[in-house]
Amino acid sequence: MGAAMILVGLYLGILGKKLFKVSICMIGGVVFTLVASLLLFTVFLDRSSPNSTGWIIMGVCGFVSIFVGLALAYFFHIGAAVAGGWGGVVLGLILYNSFVYKIDTNGQVVFWIFIVLMGGIFAALAFWMFWHVIIVSTSLAGAYSVMRGISIYAGGFPGELEIIDLIKSGKISSMPGSFYGYMAGFLVLAALFAVW
Repeated sequence: MGAAMILVGLYLGILGKKLFKVSICMIGGVVFTLVASLLLFTVFLDRSSPNSTGWIIMGVCGFVSIFVGLALAYFFHIGAAVAGGWGGVVLGLILYNSFVYKIDTNGQVVFWIFIVLMGGIFAALAFWMFWHVIIVSTSLAGAYSVMRGISIYAGGFPGELEIIDLIKSGKISSMPGSFYGYMAGFLVLAALFAVW
């Protein structure tokens, strides 16, 4: 999984604008898979559900995501809004993990409001500043994917859901120092991808 995330991140960062329809197809498919599976897991599954049910849901969502991605690539202005929204979500995740989590008292409300707000702003901007949003979104998504892939091997980059659980239980006072190293790597890589 880590290697796949690194490869996808490098692809989005280096070829995101050049092959933007393919990138929109890929981002649209991933976003659909994540959102649909999260919704289905939340509504239909509980902790006692067998693992096979989860894999079946992921497989079906993955299969349907191919057609969703192709449709978003065909209607590329809508696809650009989805890609822009995904870039906003990624930036929101980094900002939340950096400092916004400090004002979050219950670990969920501020998180979701902030993430949806960032995604909505970037998605709306895609209609006015098409190429700029494509460049920034693919750069952000690519850099995040590379850093998240590296963290699968190296550790020290807490996941967003893990942070929410730590906030709920009151066990977090600050991020580990390694997180800020990943954040610096994310910012440098995103800037390099955007310039490229």
